[in-house]
Amino acid sequence: MIKLGALLAIFSGIALGAPDYRAVVPMLDGRIVGGQNANIATYPYQVSLQRSNSHICGAGLISARWVLTAAHCVTGGTVSSFSLRGGSSTRNSGGQVITISSGVVHASYNTRTLDFDIAALQLTSAFTIANARAVALPSAGSGPVAGATATLTGWGSTTEGGSAATTLQVR
Repeated sequence: MIKLGALLAIFSGIALGAPDYRAVVPMLDGRIVGGQNANIATYPYQVSLQRSNSHICGAGLISARWVLTAAHCVTGGTVSSFSLRGGSSTRNSGGQVITISSGVVHASYNTRTLDFDIAALQLTSAFTIANARAVALPSAGSGPVAGATATLTGWGSTTEGGSAATTLQVR
């Protein structure tokens, strides 16, 4: 089991509320497009990061009360403006919604280059539904090898330039 203290040691404790990345990064390139509908029961660690009750980014449950997401998704906002929807294949309905109690952005995060684009968010409480569970993380010293196949999940576009998918996608 990953030690959250070790994970958070890579963060310097930069509080949420940094300038909004959209002012300096007009468009992000290299996004993954496509996929097929997925059932949240197969990917219960996938949650929807929401701002003002609308999906803005995906996030992954790494323990009962912590998620990882992209730093660009949370900069420019206050902790109280974010929540997480877990346990639903639909990004804006169903499942359970939990608020965020605190968060940190990687100390080296760069809003222009998006280097170190990662943030850890702490939930005010754990999800209590079956379809919202932490991902099984590898033990220390083990992990994927070069050339390993990965599965991607999220609510991204299914076509180039298209709108975000309503149903969870897998690719």
